[in-house]
Amino acid sequence: MENPLVYILIMNNDTIVDKQMLSELVREAEGSPDIGIVGPKIYYYDAPDTIWFAGGDRGRWTWAVTRRPRGRERKSSNIPRDVSFLPGCGMLVRRALVERIGSFDTGYFMYYEDCDFCVRAEQAGFRLRYVPIARMWHKVSASLGGKKSPLNRYYRSRGLLRFLRRNPS
Repeated sequence: MENPLVYILIMNNDTIVDKQMLSELVREAEGSPDIGIVGPKIYYYDAPDTIWFAGGDRGRWTWAVTRRPRGRERKSSNIPRDVSFLPGCGMLVRRALVERIGSFDTGYFMYYEDCDFCVRAEQAGFRLRYVPIARMWHKVSASLGGKKSPLNRYYRSRGLLRFLRRNPS
């Protein structure tokens, strides 16, 4: 008997989802078998009308992720599109992708494991798709005391160094 598991939903424990999020992500993923990862529009939990993430692209030379648009809603931000980065706090992954490239690299501990996963997905020929009609809310950096805490900065720097070693530009 074939395994009925087609998708794997990956979410942080500090996220809240809209009741239609999963069905919208699946609908978009079903549009093409080369779509390996789909991700929702993500809002700040503490500012529920403010966007934290709305699709992202990695820089060609620096691998820095550009998140667009942030802040208030814009009409053009409601169109699904291919991107080169989706955050690991909320993504739906095609099982075939995990079978081909494996899962997140546990050597990261936190930060940049999602960027590494997205790079490997694209290198394996899969597309990443941002789905703005699917929505979730995230308590950003809550586990380490905020984005500017010393521990947060340490793990971000550590993750970035590992990522750059594994993915030289």
